[in-house]
Amino acid sequence: MQATMIRDRKAKVLCNPDHSPLSEKQLRAFAPVIFNDSPSKAMSQSYMPVMSWDVVKELKTHGYAPTHVQLRNRAGLMDFTQHSIRFSQVDSKARLLVRGDVAPQLFMRNALDGSAKLEFWNGLLRLVCSNGLIVSDASIAQPLAVRHLAAPTLAAIMAIQEIAAQSKVMFQHIDEMRKKTLTEKQQIVMASDALRIMDIKGVIQPAELLVARRNDDNGADVWRTFNRIQENVVRGGVAGKTADARPTKTRGLSGIEAQLHSNTHLWHLAMAAIGRAADSSRSAVRVLKDFDQLAPQNEASSAA
Repeated sequence: MQATMIRDRKAKVLCNPDHSPLSEKQLRAFAPVIFNDSPSKAMSQSYMPVMSWDVVKELKTHGYAPTHVQLRNRAGLMDFTQHSIRFSQVDSKARLLVRGDVAPQLFMRNALDGSAKLEFWNGLLRLVCSNGLIVSDASIAQPLAVRHLAAPTLAAIMAIQEIAAQSKVMFQHIDEMRKKTLTEKQQIVMASDALRIMDIKGVIQPAELLVARRNDDNGADVWRTFNRIQENVVRGGVAGKTADARPTKTRGLSGIEAQLHSNTHLWHLAMAAIGRAADSSRSAVRVLKDFDQLAPQNEASSAA
């Protein structure tokens, strides 16, 4: 199957059109950094790289396969660059496991240049719009970070096992969102809060984020309200006006960091709407405590 590749200034993306698993051959051709076990020369001696391919192999034993890869575009440094991999749950025939219109995912970010820790999030893929959602919730879908020190690969395996077990509760929250109805005013408030995270040059009315791109997304429940807002924020194209009243449209989010920040903030808004306020990604991310004591004393010299 021919994979789809999207290029822009900030990121390179690879996925199959039907979100089927990416092969090792596809990964090696597109993202050699996944198979690299050597860090950038700029890193300190205490920095211990985690080869992303080791994580891919481990996740396969848990029923997860890589379906989406994104690279930070850095000329001359692509062997060490920050990268993310989305893993979807698949059955024995490599078909996506789906609950309703949502497929569970795990999201991993790694880098060999010190620009990111090895981090894991629970994720969701809405099949109706093929738009991946990243879940961040300090109570049940807490992002996990592993420092590139001491025994990072072992810590990564522990993180995988812990975060994979969170999916059941995550779907319980989604069911709550489907049952909770918002008033028109509450929907506007949710959209207004979402506008605050957007880099807007001009004026966008909150109601524009509530416009559905398909009939199935029309509705006043929290889940559909959240998904309308999320898709409009991430995909862009929302109409507005500049300071001098000229028509303008928002840009879609392409960078790894921008997508993480926006998705985790929007999940926070949805959780708050059902009375389960979630921490932001930044405050929720934690380092696995069991491995803190293994870190070298000169940890401060590491850029991870």
